[in-house]
Amino acid sequence: MSNDTTSNEKIRILIVGAGAAGLSAAYAFSQHPDRYDVRVYERASTAGGMATSTPIDKSTFGADYINDGVQGASPVFHNTFAMFEKLGFSASDVDMQVSFGRDEETFWSNVFPSKVIDKYVHPSYMRL
Repeated sequence: MSNDTTSNEKIRILIVGAGAAGLSAAYAFSQHPDRYDVRVYERASTAGGMATSTPIDKSTFGADYINDGVQGASPVFHNTFAMFEKLGFSASDVDMQVSFGRDEETFWSNVFPSKVIDKYVHPSYMRL
């Protein structure tokens, strides 16, 4: 392809990584389908990079998904929220949910009882 900007040939773009930056770039180029042929390659089985969610059983865990990547909603995420809104998704308030551990003996969460919490909770602690 020549560097001639008057050419009708589309510019081929390869984006490696379907995290926030890769998907944002792909979206921006996709707004000009007459100019760009865009491909996104991701090695993981799902897009999202470090910001993904996994469905879980609400009756067991008290929530129907868990964020298994980036957490938080700091004002520095302004561009992320703006992109979500542009795509028709809006933020919603959620209760803070924290979980750690690899198995039943070491797992703990602030959402529901676990053996670790039951073992170390102070008797005056009252769950809300």
